[in-house]
Parts: sequence; structure tokens; C-alpha cells
Amino acid sequence: MRLKGKKRFGQKVVRVGFKGMVMGAACLFLVSGLPNNSGASSYADAVKAEAKKSVTDTVSEAKSGAEKTVVKAVESAKEKAKEAVVKPVSETQDKIEKKTEEVTGKTEEVKEEVKKDVVKVKEQVPEFIDINTQEACPDLEGLKKDKKSVKHFSHASHIKMLKQETKGFVCATCHKGAKSEDDILKSDKCKRMEVELKEAGGPAKLKDYFHSTCLKCHKELKKQGKATGPVSCKGCHSRQGGDE
Repeated sequence: MRLKGKKRFGQKVVRVGFKGMVMGAACLFLVSGLPNNSGASSYADAVKAEAKKSVTDTVSEAKSGAEKTVVKAVESAKEKAKEAVVKPVSETQDKIEKKTEEVTGKTEEVKEEVKKDVVKVKEQVPEFIDINTQEACPDLEGLKKDKKSVKHFSHASHIKMLKQETKGFVCATCHKGAKSEDDILKSDKCKRMEVELKEAGGPAKLKDYFHSTCLKCHKELKKQGKATGPVSCKGCHSRQGGDE
């Protein structure tokens, strides 16, 4: 904008062109439309406060969501861990109970078998006998003279004990080579004894035969802390009564 002026009576006269006037008016209009410094500051503070609130709310929501996610994950892990522990324990307990039932059932079956065998023995053979081979089988050649005998031998108690310790035909433990009760009851006992003694070294080995068959068994059971028969000479040869 060009200013033109002339001096009149010592003063300077300023003349403004049309173009300059328009530009000045435009500047004045723009300046008057701007907010003052105080208003601009309040507006900025409001924007800051709103932004801060928005950030705080967002952080709070994110924190809450994260906490819920963590809690959910922890609870899920606990349930899985519990299931991993409880399930095997439960399965093991079921197996133990099942095995216990099986063992109990077998025990009861064995008891019933023992009862039946005891009854059978009582019906077919004497419950108590005295064993004296020299007296029962005088014609058995090679026997040494011996006045000793086994007193009050109990078939029932021996069968009961052997059922608990061995399997199969328990009578064969004492009656060597027997396959059934009929092999024992229907055969001649002296001939059976002759065969058994022959395998043991002959009639002269009668004492060794009985000791290796009977006394050895008694001593082994005693070592195991189990109920058994006598382990001394007088225990077998001087008994006058009893149930073993």
C-alpha cells in the first residue's frame, strides 16, 4: 500500500488509495475474528482434560479386561491341574478296590474249598492217626527196627495249612506220586510206601525220608514266622493228643 502525502501549513496530509483501504478493512476483519489469548488457553485446557479422561478411561478398561483374562486363565489352569491329579487318583483307587474285591473273592473261594476238603477228609479218612511204618508194614524188607512212631497226626490241619501254602493236589506233598484221593485210599499203603522209600534210597532210609518230608517243612514254616507243627523229636514222637 502506497501512502501519498502533501504538507499543508506545516502538517503532512496522508492520502490513502482505494486499494489500500480494502486491504486494511480485510485485515481488521480477520483480527477481530480471532479469539483472545485468555480464551485460547481455556480451550486448550479443556482439550487436555478431555484427552486425559479418555486416556484414563481406556487404561482402566484395559486393566480391568486384563485382570479378568488373567483370573479366567488361572481358574482354567486350576481346573485342569485338579483334573490331572484327581482323575489318575480316582482310577487308581478304582483299580485297588477292584483288585481287593478279586482277592477277597479268591480268598473266600479258597476257604470254601478248604472246608469242602476238610469235610471230605473226615468222611473218607481218619482225622487223627498214629504213623508207625514198622508196625503197619512188617513185611516191608529192609526196615530198621524202631519203636518210635508219630503220634496223633492230623489230616485236617495239614490239608488246611497246605491249601494256603501250595496249589494243586496238596495230598501229594506227603503221599509222593499220588494224583488223586483214590490213588491213596484205594491202593495198598505198604506198597505205596515201598515205592516211595525206593525212590528215597530204600527202606533203610525211612527216618531220613520222614525227616526230609515232614520235619524240613515244619522248620521252613517256622523260619517264615508261620504256624507249623513240631520241630523237635519229642514234639512228633511223644504226642498224646492235640489238633495238629
